[in-house]
Amino acid sequence: MKKLIFSIIGIVALSCNQQLENTQNLTAIDDLLDTDCIVQDTTLAENNNLGNTIQQENSPKIARNKKVNNLSLTKEELFRDLNHQFKKPPQSFLFNSNDTIEFTCKEGTKINIPPNSFLTNTNKSVEGQIRIDITEYYKYADILSANLTTYSNNKMLETGGMIHIEVLADNQTCHLKNNCFLSISFPTLNQKENMLPFKGEWISNEINWTLDSTAISKVSIAKKEYLVQYVDESPQYPGGLSEFYRFLDLNIEYPQDAVNSNFEGTVYTSLKVNINGELSDFKILKGEHKTLNDAALLCLRKLPNLIPAKLNGEDVNSTMTIPIKFNLSGSNNSIASTKFNYSIDKHTNSIKTEKELNATSIKNISYYIISSSNLGWINCDRFYGDENPKINYNVKLANSDIVEMKIIFKDIRSVLPGFQQGNGYTFNNIPTNKQITIFALKKVNQQLYIAIKETSTSIEFLNDLVFEPVNYEEFKRKIEKLN
Repeated sequence: MKKLIFSIIGIVALSCNQQLENTQNLTAIDDLLDTDCIVQDTTLAENNNLGNTIQQENSPKIARNKKVNNLSLTKEELFRDLNHQFKKPPQSFLFNSNDTIEFTCKEGTKINIPPNSFLTNTNKSVEGQIRIDITEYYKYADILSANLTTYSNNKMLETGGMIHIEVLADNQTCHLKNNCFLSISFPTLNQKENMLPFKGEWISNEINWTLDSTAISKVSIAKKEYLVQYVDESPQYPGGLSEFYRFLDLNIEYPQDAVNSNFEGTVYTSLKVNINGELSDFKILKGEHKTLNDAALLCLRKLPNLIPAKLNGEDVNSTMTIPIKFNLSGSNNSIASTKFNYSIDKHTNSIKTEKELNATSIKNISYYIISSSNLGWINCDRFYGDENPKINYNVKLANSDIVEMKIIFKDIRSVLPGFQQGNGYTFNNIPTNKQITIFALKKVNQQLYIAIKETSTSIEFLNDLVFEPVNYEEFKRKIEKLN
C-alpha cells in the first residue's frame, strides 16, 4: 500500500478583489511554492505575472552639510544612517515595453503606461524588457524615515500620497517620450477637493514639491473599489500551529477513488475571516481532481473560528489562501503532515513564518488619478488653505545639538519641517488650534535619541521636549505608532 501524505504548503496573502480567479495569480502561487518563497517586501511582475524578487535602492541624493562638532551628527549624516537602517525597498516589476503596462502596487497605487513610451538616457527608443521600480509613501513611518515632507516653496501641502518611480532598460535609466504620459491612481478613503500633481526635487537635504507643469493638471476621482492592504498579523489558529496540525490530522482524508486512480496535486483554497474570527466564502481557486477539491473544502469547513487578523492594533476582515498538497508515496495507509516552514512564537503562541506572512484586509476606497510625463518623485497634493489665523510655532531646546524636527498634523495629511534658529526650531505660517505631534531625533556619540510630543498649535512655543535614547528597533516601533 502507498503511504498517503498531504501538506499545507503555505498560507498566501491574496488580493481580495481578484481572488486568484485568473491564471496570472495562480502562476504566481506556483512560482512561490517552487522557490520556497512565500511573501517578500518587493514584488516582480513580468507581463502582469508575479515572479522572482528584485531589490533596487532609490534613496534621495542628499546635499552635504558642514559638520558642526565631533559629537552630534549633521542632518546629512543622520539621515544617511537612518536610510541605511530603514530604507524602504522598492517593488520591482518586469514588462515588455511594447505592451500596455498595468499593475497595482502593494499599498494600492495603480500604474498604467501606454506601449512604446520610453527612451533611454541616450534618447534611443526602448525595445523589449524594462524594469519598473516603485516605492510608495503613504504611512507616516515611511515618510519620516525617508525624510519626506509636504512643503512647496514654503507653502503647506496636504498629501494624498507620494511615490518614487524609476524605469530601467539594460541598466540604463529611462524617461518618457514627448507627449507620453503615465497614469497614476492614488488610493484614498477620504476624498479631498483641489488635488494637484507635484514633482519633487531634493535641495540641501530637504525635498521641495512643485506643481508638475508637464502633467494634466486636473485630478480625477475614480469610483469606489476595494483596496487590499497587508495586515500586521495574519489570522491565527487557536492554540498555534501544533493545534492546527492536529486538526488537519483528524479532519482531512485522502479520497479512496483518488488513491485508486493515483490522483495527486495541489488544491488552492481561500476563505474569509471577519473581525470576529468567523469563517465564510470557502472557495477552490485552482483545483485538481474533483474528489481532492471536495476533500480540501470539507476539511476547511470544519475549522473553528480563528483569531482575526490585525492592522494597526485593530481586528480587521481578511482573506486567506491555503494551498493543500496531496501526495501519494510510501507503503502505509497512514496520513502524515510534512515539516513546514513555520514556528510557534513562545511568547504569543501565534503562528509565525520564517518570512513574515500577512493576510489582507479590504476597504472601500476611491482614487485620485493624475497623468504625468515625469518619473522620479511624484506627489498628489493640494495647497492647504483655511481662513484661520496663522502663527510661527517655536520649539526651544536645552542645547545646540543638531536635531531633525518635524510636525505631523492629526487631522491634516501634512508633515512640515522645522527651521533652526539658535537653540530651537521654528515652523512658519502654520494654522492655529490644530492638534499636532512633534517628532524630533538626533544622534550624539553614536547614540540615537528621539522625542515625540503631542501638543497643539493653540500656543506659540514649546520648551519641554524630552529626548530619550533608543536603539534602531525601538525607533522603528515608535514611529510606526504614528501611522
